[in-house]
Amino acid sequence: MKQNRRTFLKASASLSAIAALAPATAIGQEIIDKPLFPKRKHVFLTKPYLQNPSENSMTIMWIVNLPSYSFVEYGETEGLGQIARKVDNGLVVAYNRINNIKLNDLKPGTKYFYRVVSKEITKFRPYDLNYGQTIKSEVYSFTTPTSQQEEVSMVIFNDLHDRPASITHLLNLTDKKTIDFTFFNGDILGHINNEKPIINHLLKTCAEEFATQTPFYFVRGNHETRGRFARDLHHYFANPQGKQYYDFVWGSTHFTVIDSGEDKPDDHEVYAGIVDFDNYRVEQADWFKNEVN
Repeated sequence: MKQNRRTFLKASASLSAIAALAPATAIGQEIIDKPLFPKRKHVFLTKPYLQNPSENSMTIMWIVNLPSYSFVEYGETEGLGQIARKVDNGLVVAYNRINNIKLNDLKPGTKYFYRVVSKEITKFRPYDLNYGQTIKSEVYSFTTPTSQQEEVSMVIFNDLHDRPASITHLLNLTDKKTIDFTFFNGDILGHINNEKPIINHLLKTCAEEFATQTPFYFVRGNHETRGRFARDLHHYFANPQGKQYYDFVWGSTHFTVIDSGEDKPDDHEVYAGIVDFDNYRVEQADWFKNEVN
């Protein structure tokens, strides 16, 4: 997919500090979890957005500006009553900014209410942890899918190339109340050199327009494989099976999603020897054979 060279807008004041992120390290998570605004108050950088839905589960993601301990309050009424948090090998995930919390044991075709909570961590040492400001979202709702659904309604976007206003414009041409999910089919972003375009050109708009109530799926295009932050892109989504290629079922329909990778041979000089999409496509081909069999 070709794209004319364009000049990107200067960073807005609300996210100006992102450009000051430390250079990439061997561990991308260190960059992702570094405070963006250490001298500012604790705020949401995105509203919650729904990912990886199933009959019995829903993943809720959101991003804050400061390292926090976060959780989801949810239930079948606006009174909520249940709490979900992410636990990894016995440790509750904390001191992070990008939140990915899965609600399990849900009922098919059932409406749930939820809100997200993030407690700023101002000090984190052994036996010595201090909390700062706690922020809470509004109460939102979603409905789990059901296998009894015979028809599926979706909106598919591709090749937006950093034009989030197109998401709003095109969604306004549809009846959003009838959409089961939205699918982003690649080249939604351009070159990814930091977190800013992921938030400003996709996640923020999705959460404002629909994703607090209706989930979306995402697959890379060739442009999303470019830039020093492209290797951290997967942290911002919760794809089924946890990969860039995956499958899922909605009602009576089975979907298979393939990640095509880059558009030139791996040995092209522009990649400087740091891509291996040929073997990656072989891996996907083997997986796809098992899927269809």
